[in-house]
Amino acid sequence: MGSDSDLPVVRKAIDTLASFDVPYEVHIYSAHRTPVEARDFALSARDNGFGVLIAAAGMAAHLAGAIAANTTLPVIGIPCKGPVLDGMDALLATVQMPTAQQFICARICAYLRLSAPIGPPYAHCVVFSAPTAPEGFCAVLSLCL
Repeated sequence: MGSDSDLPVVRKAIDTLASFDVPYEVHIYSAHRTPVEARDFALSARDNGFGVLIAAAGMAAHLAGAIAANTTLPVIGIPCKGPVLDGMDALLATVQMPTAQQFICARICAYLRLSAPIGPPYAHCVVFSAPTAPEGFCAVLSLCL
């Protein structure tokens, strides 16, 4: 996640992974404040035993893209509400990834107050609206493939 303030948003994914006995780690990396560390983590994630990565970030929300650019693992992006634009900036940065990127789903957080899934042209993303918390389930499913 981009900062520790994103933990409440990530908590449901953590709980889902734990309920399926999927081992997980929680790290704080920023595409802007710690770009080298974020890149290094993504580059070594497969070798370190990861099968899927979940990236949550607010504001410009570049973390998921920065992670996806440096790994071949599936990346689940979670847009988080920031102090400006009521989180819409994070939502757009997350769901508008190039189709070549290995995104498998993203979530619209509850505070964005959007209720319908977004369809094409974002066919490479499955975007769920809150109160669902599909990131953990998407991670579990991707590990089963």
